[in-house]
Amino acid sequence: MRKYKIILFCIVILHFVILIFTLTGRLNFLSNDTSLRKGIAADFFAVYQAGNNILNNDSPYHDTEGKSTPYSFPYRYLPIISYTFGVIFNIFKPFTGYLVYITFCEMLLFFNIYIVYKISKNYRNFVFSLVPWLLFSPYFIELYMGQWNFLLASIIFYTILGVLYKSKIIYIYVLAPLIKPNSLVILPALLKDKKVKLIILSLVFVTLTSFSYFYFNQEDIKEFLKNFKDSWYSHGGNLGFKSLYYIIAIKIFHVPFPRIWFYLIIGILGIITLLLTVKSKYAIFRYSLWICFYFFIYKDVWEHHFVLFMPIFSLIASKMNLKKLLNGKNILFFLSFLFIALPSIFSFQYLFYDMAPTEPDDLNIIFVIIYHLIKILGVFLLFIWICKMIFQKREMEFL
Repeated sequence: MRKYKIILFCIVILHFVILIFTLTGRLNFLSNDTSLRKGIAADFFAVYQAGNNILNNDSPYHDTEGKSTPYSFPYRYLPIISYTFGVIFNIFKPFTGYLVYITFCEMLLFFNIYIVYKISKNYRNFVFSLVPWLLFSPYFIELYMGQWNFLLASIIFYTILGVLYKSKIIYIYVLAPLIKPNSLVILPALLKDKKVKLIILSLVFVTLTSFSYFYFNQEDIKEFLKNFKDSWYSHGGNLGFKSLYYIIAIKIFHVPFPRIWFYLIIGILGIITLLLTVKSKYAIFRYSLWICFYFFIYKDVWEHHFVLFMPIFSLIASKMNLKKLLNGKNILFFLSFLFIALPSIFSFQYLFYDMAPTEPDDLNIIFVIIYHLIKILGVFLLFIWICKMIFQKREMEFL
């Protein structure tokens, strides 16, 4: 026990060291998001600026960059985020509001850790399950950018817990589509768990809150729907499967009918995910499969999006028999965690190129492929590992 308490203390200290280094810019060289984008808190400022627009009787979707913040990305969320978080954070000055946001995320993080402590099989499992929360590089990028995926990851965490423990906390999921509609990707898993009432409530809630705005502001509908445009491209920050496919199939090999082949691959993966959702007896696996599937289909996956895997890795580590988890049969699980949790190889360009940092897609094609491959390979490995666990009927190792 003493050994694990010392490990726990070291993990917590290391977390805060990395956090301080991240917020002071000392780790900017590690990722595209922190090196080549607008700057610290740029995504937070998008919501802040949208809230400021509302307070000035303007549309949250109007690009008023620089009006109340030093810079910001365009606002891409549903209206309710600007009317709630956006307006509330305008109580503070921009950077003060950003620090409040950081504090909120850290408090939420340690609340999640407290829950994991209560549900872990034993103290050893608990210490192992801390690593995905405290030493997960996409989380630090998430905070640097001021993004909202961690809030979504936490809600998905509570949703899975609600299924596992038959708790009413599951109803917090109704907030998930309001934060990011892509959270609807787990609806098939909820349907498998017979959460029809929750699904209906979620769809009604997001529809009513959004319709009431867009009905009176129809010019903003087109701006919001740009999020769902079927785009085909790649850039140095896009680490999803669609981006990798674009580079290999379209830019390099000029595969005929590339879209047809892509949708065929996605269709096969979707059928596998659906069939395994029905077959699976353990909730963590069902929801994990659909989180993986999201990274296969979404057009614009940034490194900070991978925080959605934090509760997945943590729940698996907290519940599974560690002796079985640590044996050679589960090497795919550990490789998956390493590929997703560690920083991308963005910083490797400093070893080979004098003009670093630069857009990775402008560099040697081998570097480009490896750069875009590693993170999504981690997702595929987790997907394959879960498939094996279900097919081999090894889910009982979690009970």
